[in-house]
Amino acid sequence: MNEQSRPSLAALSLACAYSRSHYQEIAAQFQKLGEYGRRRKIQESLLTGANEFSIPGYCHITSRYTEFAVNLRNLDQANLPNWVWRESLVSDGIYNNRMRASMHLFEQILRPRKEDPIYVSEQRSPLYAWLKKKYPNTIGSEYLGARMAPGSIDEHGVRNESLTALSFKDESMQFVLSFECFEHFADYKAGLRECARVLKRGGSLLITVPFRRDLAHHIVRAKDREDGTVEHLLPPEYHGDPLSKEGCLCYYHFGWELLDDMWAAGFCDPRACLYWSREFGYLGIEQVLFLANK
Repeated sequence: MNEQSRPSLAALSLACAYSRSHYQEIAAQFQKLGEYGRRRKIQESLLTGANEFSIPGYCHITSRYTEFAVNLRNLDQANLPNWVWRESLVSDGIYNNRMRASMHLFEQILRPRKEDPIYVSEQRSPLYAWLKKKYPNTIGSEYLGARMAPGSIDEHGVRNESLTALSFKDESMQFVLSFECFEHFADYKAGLRECARVLKRGGSLLITVPFRRDLAHHIVRAKDREDGTVEHLLPPEYHGDPLSKEGCLCYYHFGWELLDDMWAAGFCDPRACLYWSREFGYLGIEQVLFLANK
């Protein structure tokens, strides 16, 4: 691809599912129309046999055509799981598939204004820097622990917040964005309630989490005991943490009941947004992010 105008809207496949049964209807229709087969053939044609390679495409964040770096992590290329594509296809060595798509759909679906107050549950990241530059009223944070008061700022300028006990006033944010955070809280439902509390009427929540499209209920990997220790129900799984080499413990892989949890927390019309695009580099048979309004 050469330097030209961005791909058309038709280059992005987007469908919204409001329940597991609704998703099954969408998936059955896609299967009948041969859409999943078409995507598989395209993705197979991009494989080179190498473990690391690149794919040309258009990056929504940098607003230009580029090469998306792929690392297949030595997995069987005939049976690549969705998460490999989701966390790969990196633009400029920074923005992976999930990050780029999250910002693309945030802007395309929610249409934020430059002056809107936005909270994003990360701060020491290029994604936060991009949001802050484009939307000056963005506030980011990291969880620095109980040693610091919620809302306080450390010597490096990093704000301390926990999704389960935010320091913001009621109805103070137009948008709350959270990417790969809720799975790290044993009481993630408290986090959903807090997001609903701080959002203005008509505001929106957009999140990504580890998600199993085939499951009605969550996989609970660990839980907190009353004495403060952790009970591991499955082998411990840790995800990357910009503030800790040890990483963050993953408590959940979410299923479709997450939509019910969002309803119960005070949101309306929660939905799973299913997306795919060759041109934008959103590969994997389909990727998912969650959106809800207040």
